[in-house]
Amino acid sequence: MERHPAWYGSVMGTGALALALSVQSVTWGADWLRWGSQVFLVVASVLAVVLLPAYAARLRSRAELDAELADPAHGAMLATMPAGLLVLATAWGRVGWQPAGLWVDGALLVAGTIIAIALGLAWSVAMLRATNGLEGVNGGWLIPPVMNLRAGTGDNMAAALGVGAEAGDVVVSIGTSGTVFAATEHATSDPSGVVAGFADASGGFLPLVCTLNASRVLDAACSVLGVGYAQLDELALSVADSGGLVLVPYLEGERTPNLPDATGSLHGLTRANSTPAYFARAAIEGMLCGLAAGMQALTAQGVPCRRVLLIGGGAQSPAVGRIAGEVFGTPVVVPEPGEYVAAGAARQAAWALTGQLPDWDATNCPGVTAARVFQTESRPEVLERYSGVQEQAFPTTL
Repeated sequence: MERHPAWYGSVMGTGALALALSVQSVTWGADWLRWGSQVFLVVASVLAVVLLPAYAARLRSRAELDAELADPAHGAMLATMPAGLLVLATAWGRVGWQPAGLWVDGALLVAGTIIAIALGLAWSVAMLRATNGLEGVNGGWLIPPVMNLRAGTGDNMAAALGVGAEAGDVVVSIGTSGTVFAATEHATSDPSGVVAGFADASGGFLPLVCTLNASRVLDAACSVLGVGYAQLDELALSVADSGGLVLVPYLEGERTPNLPDATGSLHGLTRANSTPAYFARAAIEGMLCGLAAGMQALTAQGVPCRRVLLIGGGAQSPAVGRIAGEVFGTPVVVPEPGEYVAAGAARQAAWALTGQLPDWDATNCPGVTAARVFQTESRPEVLERYSGVQEQAFPTTL
């Protein structure tokens, strides 16, 4: 009966479990764990004896090998057999019964290591002589791996892939914290540390700036004014500007700039601008100016910006989208609410499975029927006024 290649991973799995139980038995002084480790050692040994002939036969058959290599999952599982024998040999060296003598354990460890290395070399040679060539073969398969590798990435990297960020797109995510990032072909290097350099999810780079205060600024403004989010939007959009009122929203310290002990501050308060509308406007402008400073740090590193993709919970505010265009000075695209991190992970998984990256962007992402686009007139004086106040309040950040 032909066994699925996943069986070959069972030798490594049961051997590793025997090792783990043995270690814990010493740590906890539990005899039952030591007995359990010996049981799994026997199981791993039996599996190795049963599977080894079938494994060797698989390597001898060129037709079967070609079929296995055509399936990445099967090929990777075949590679676990040599690694499993190494784990089994190590388990025998640690778990083996002491009454049998330490020389038996040592002999098994050496023999298992030699067999595993020999099988690894034989498997590599067998792969090289496969008739289907190496075009679809992962180079890492030529070395018996300890574990399988799968596609994966981080949250911001997945979000960039989920919205289909391209060259010239800067993604601004307004969650509890704020992030400003872009997918680029070239790495950035910022000695100040403001721009962090990451790899993206598609083989490029993802320079990123993170701020600590984002949507929580909106929460605080609602709390101060005693209104909900919809009313906050109405208030902020009911005036053309903040009337000279500037909120530096370091409500719980700040990460960019690095001011962990800072607190928020309100500047330019007069009788004329002491109204809920001006305060609401200043709160949104202050939050966006902190993010705009991050975008300036990106562009200073040579990152182009032709439009901003605004995502996250705070992006759903109509006032935030409209005022963002004024502060950032570029068109702002706000996709419909969606799980863009999950969408990016799904897009990457489809790419790994099919070999072709699904084609979508922020305006036609699956599940998104429309995106709001704000092309408001740029008002650079907003950021200039905020920067002046910020530098005056925190001169050490200059």
